[in-house]
Amino acid sequence: MDKALAEELNRSLRSYRIFLEAFEPGYGDGFIALGEREFLHKHTTHLSETQRIEMASIDARAMDFAKAKYSGVEEDDDVRIIRHIAKLALGEVGLDDLIE
Repeated sequence: MDKALAEELNRSLRSYRIFLEAFEPGYGDGFIALGEREFLHKHTTHLSETQRIEMASIDARAMDFAKAKYSGVEEDDDVRIIRHIAKLALGEVGLDDLIE
């Protein structure tokens, strides 16, 4: 794997983790997290074992958020995106299936 791809994978994993650590409905950066997770999905075979374990841990957090009930914001874009990310992590959807 070339150095540029390795650096991009590290950056994407870090960005994805930061989004999930700070997730709140209405924050407005769900599409960034989705893009990072989709990039990681496309390059899973290039991730190290440590990176795969970290991504699985972050995905588990996304799934917890996806299952949560959000009073008054169920239609919020970030809530819909986090649920899409959880499905992507489970291999149920791809970027082309994204909501409107």
